[in-house]
Amino acid sequence: MRKDVEKMEGILLIDQKLTPHVTVLEYACRCGGCNLGRYAKDINWDILYCFEEIRAAAHNYPFIINSGCRCKIHNIEVVGSLNSSHLRCSALDIIPVGGWNQFQMTTGISKDNFIEICDNIIGDGGLGYVKYGKFGIVHIDRDPELMKTKPQRRW
Repeated sequence: MRKDVEKMEGILLIDQKLTPHVTVLEYACRCGGCNLGRYAKDINWDILYCFEEIRAAAHNYPFIINSGCRCKIHNIEVVGSLNSSHLRCSALDIIPVGGWNQFQMTTGISKDNFIEICDNIIGDGGLGYVKYGKFGIVHIDRDPELMKTKPQRRW
């Protein structure tokens, strides 16, 4: 599937699968107009394949991609940050469908063990757990720029 997408030019269809469990719509910026992440040239395959590895290690439990690519304006609106791996389409913020309690009841994997799984797969990339309201979102990234200057960022 990857080679087919890499050969494409122009804008990708929103329902097109980039990997078995990620569509263009889930990955692309959600600002409503910039189209960042909808072009094959925007895609960071490394983070998408790490996500697929993480999902497989979590017994193929489904995840919501809360955020993938973000344009500068959308990133500032979401987190107020001027520098983010999301700007370079190198990050995903994920949460298990049904929340962490449902995830643990179904898979037998605690949230802390899941974060350890992510840590092992992400390697020199970035990994964080952020609580937004009652939801806990796991940030994973494989940002080539930050992996050179700040490898294994954890928070």
